[in-house]
This record gives sequence, structure tokens and C-alpha cells, in this order.
Amino acid sequence: MARYKYLPALVLLLFLSGSQAAPGGIEKLMANLHDLDSFSADFSQRLIGTGSAVPEPSLGYMVFKYPGRFRWVYETPYEQEIISDGKTLWVFDKDLEQVTIRSADDDGLAGSPLTILDRPDSIAELYTVELLFEQAGEQKIRLVPKYKDAGFQAVVLVFADKKLVAMEIHDNFDQHSRLSFHNIRINPNPDEARFSFTPPADVDVIDATE
Repeated sequence: MARYKYLPALVLLLFLSGSQAAPGGIEKLMANLHDLDSFSADFSQRLIGTGSAVPEPSLGYMVFKYPGRFRWVYETPYEQEIISDGKTLWVFDKDLEQVTIRSADDDGLAGSPLTILDRPDSIAELYTVELLFEQAGEQKIRLVPKYKDAGFQAVVLVFADKKLVAMEIHDNFDQHSRLSFHNIRINPNPDEARFSFTPPADVDVIDATE
């Protein structure tokens, strides 16, 4: 269960930059997210700036579909699946042979980085947005939450030709991590079955919705 506590930061945030912020961050971000209904990609996730031995990266894939549906799968070094149909959230930890069921609004998910993709109209209300860098089709945009219980300190979204290619995360545990996306598909229209989950018969189920 330890990995689940880090979900709001790990699933979608900043290595704080000393760059001079430029105006127009919210406009640039909204232009990149315009008409984004679904998104899928392979990803690698790596801790950065730790000052100590860096563990091996986590590898996997993800798919998102508006509103509120996603499947986030870690394949190595640990196997874990995080699935939401917009109402229910399942966390399947294969190593522990355990499934946790929660409301999709629990544990700060409603104010997590997922809202960047899921509720773009709320971005200005939830975040302070700054354009850190723009050159040759690449942009770095920093979002700092305006509320205290966000679960993370900030996120930098990296776009290349309007595609989200990376997220740099600074969480509330003073950890910095970078998510890099590959094999990106914009609006792939994924099957709805990908956002539902039935726990295997031989695992422990913890239903936190009861």
C-alpha cells in the first residue's frame, strides 16, 4: 500500500526551475489541451535530483479518456494497475495480491494532477500557471496548486509540438521525479472496457467505499 500513498504525485509533476517565468502560461496550456478527449502512451518514471543512488526506472503504459477514466499500469520493476471509470478507483497491487477499491474522489484525486487533463476548465481556479520556457515548438509550463492539501508542491508539463511528452514532479515528500511519455497517441478512442476492473478471485479485496 505504500506506493498508493504517492499516487497523486506519481500519476501525473516538478523539478522546480530557476527559469524566469514568462506571461501567457494559462493561454499556452489551454491551447495545448484544446480538443484533447483521450490520450495514451508508454511511460518511464525516474527519480531525479535525489543526491543518492537512483533506483531503476518504473516502466509501463497509460490511457486516459475524458471524463475521469484512466488505466495506469506499472509493468516493471513492480506490477501495479490503477483503474478508474470516473466513479470508482481500483488499485491492484500484484506483488501484495491485493485490490483496494475507493471512490474516485478520495485521497485528493479530485485535486490531483489528473484534473489537468480531466477538467481543464478548472485549471485557473486550482493552479497558478507559469510559462517557464518556449522555443522551437517546445514549452515548459509550471502549475502550482492554490490549495494546501493537493498532495504535491508543483508540476512542470513539457510539450513538444502540442503533445505532452513529460511531467516533472515535486511531491510533498521532497521527492522529484520525471515521467517521460513515448508512443503517444492523441484521441485514440479507447474501448470503455479498459476503464473497468473485476478483482481476481484469489486476491484480498479492501473496499474503502463501504
